Amino acid sequence: MLKRGVLWSLVAVVSLTLVVSLAVWDYFHYLDAPLAAEEEQQGRVEKIVIAEGTSLSAVLTSLEEHGVVTSPIWFRLYLLWTEKAGKIRAGVYHFSFDMSPRQIADLLVAGAKNPFLRLLVREGDNVWQIAQSMEAAGIAPADQVLGLARDPEFARKLGVPVPIASGVLFHLEGYLFPETYYIEPGQPLEKILGRMVKQTLIELDAAKRRFLKEHAEVHREFALTDRELLILASLAERETALAHEKRLIVGVFLNRIREGMKLQTDPTLTYTEEKKGGKSTPEDIKNLDNSYNTYAHEGLPPGPICNPGRAALDGAVAPVRSEFLFFVAKRDGTGGHEFNRTYEEHKRAIKKYLQK
Repeated sequence: MLKRGVLWSLVAVVSLTLVVSLAVWDYFHYLDAPLAAEEEQQGRVEKIVIAEGTSLSAVLTSLEEHGVVTSPIWFRLYLLWTEKAGKIRAGVYHFSFDMSPRQIADLLVAGAKNPFLRLLVREGDNVWQIAQSMEAAGIAPADQVLGLARDPEFARKLGVPVPIASGVLFHLEGYLFPETYYIEPGQPLEKILGRMVKQTLIELDAAKRRFLKEHAEVHREFALTDRELLILASLAERETALAHEKRLIVGVFLNRIREGMKLQTDPTLTYTEEKKGGKSTPEDIKNLDNSYNTYAHEGLPPGPICNPGRAALDGAVAPVRSEFLFFVAKRDGTGGHEFNRTYEEHKRAIKKYLQK
């Protein structure tokens, strides 16, 4: 009986030794083997954003979801054993699948080569487009951006006026200034949006100071609020890409208001949740439910339809005075428009450029 017990003990010891040896071998093999075990993964790169204050568990979860860590237990053990766990730095990382887990851990401690996120907001981008750009840059999910842009209380905190009238889709539309932003990873979205709103208010104030006399004249006649100036600027921004035309187009819109005409500007037709500012069709004119539809509703739309740049802001505060009531895109490759005084002239221009 004793010999059998000894035998079983020896078997158990050998088995345990074998298991431990295999585990140790697997551990070190894992640490030094490149991620690209399969040929199709060679050259693959995964972009991962680690925000300031992210826990070790959250970092490991993100790495595992992107396929960068295939054995979170071994990777966690290595980070803890080498005391790297508490030294992981925030940043935007690009992990190559030619790297080994040991190299990945070293990179996490050394820090990302590019610690800032780059966000490009183009002149004329609307909130939907900016939300997608923010998500692509690794700043925040698009739905989170859209939610804050809709929130009237958040808008008030940033100094954005919230109209009593309904029909506004996004209270921050028109207030997210077009610019290239370099953003520290982990920065709260609220702070980023606040920075963009602040820049818009600075730029609008600068435009007023650039054109003191012209703005005073417009204000005396129309008493436009800053928000209404942004609405006009957004309309001009979407109507033309040519900087020198923006002031003239705002002047046309004001002429129409003087004459009691509807603005009838096509970009407002697709400012809906369904079309998100895309291309319009003849059917869009009939959409009476769209509060931004300036063919169906008089006056300015309830809010801006995009985020205007400096030239469009200049156009809103200092529109060019003219007798023009109409304009039509030439579609000759220049991006320009022909401006007309009468509807008869306008019809001839439409036939010339659009009905060839």
